[in-house]
Amino acid sequence: CLVVRSRAGDTAAFAVLMERHRARLMRVCASMLDDPSSVADVVQDATLVAWLQIDRLRDAERFGGWLPGIGRVLCLRALRERQESHLELTRDGALPARFADERHAPQERLLAAERAAELAQAIAALPAGQRDAIVLFHLADMPQATVAARLGTAAGAVRTRLLKGRAT
Repeated sequence: CLVVRSRAGDTAAFAVLMERHRARLMRVCASMLDDPSSVADVVQDATLVAWLQIDRLRDAERFGGWLPGIGRVLCLRALRERQESHLELTRDGALPARFADERHAPQERLLAAERAAELAQAIAALPAGQRDAIVLFHLADMPQATVAARLGTAAGAVRTRLLKGRAT
């Protein structure tokens, strides 16, 4: 079973699962979000979450419904974040002179998006052990002991991988 092999760390099996179910995931996300780049972002995030959380899937036969469920949750989060960052007009209908929060300024959002893309590229370029440790510890928010168990290595090795990965 592809899910069982994916749980064991078989990335090729997970890639086959994603090929089979990506279209449904994309349809679900596209039905909730109007922006193709937002859809692509959520699909990518859902893929990462599915890879990191595949051990939590109780019934391997339900992967086809589980994955779009992850996509729905992430779409709702994206919509909520978009709504929270909505710019309010002044009472006379004009744009405010300054943004309430500088993180909402267009140039700040652009720079943040560029930094996020650079970080994603840097993480992808890391050696597999360092990349897995960084993703599980920092992005999946797993404790080092859990990361070590997941990677089948000692906690000290995870600390070393994290240090080297951050340095790189």
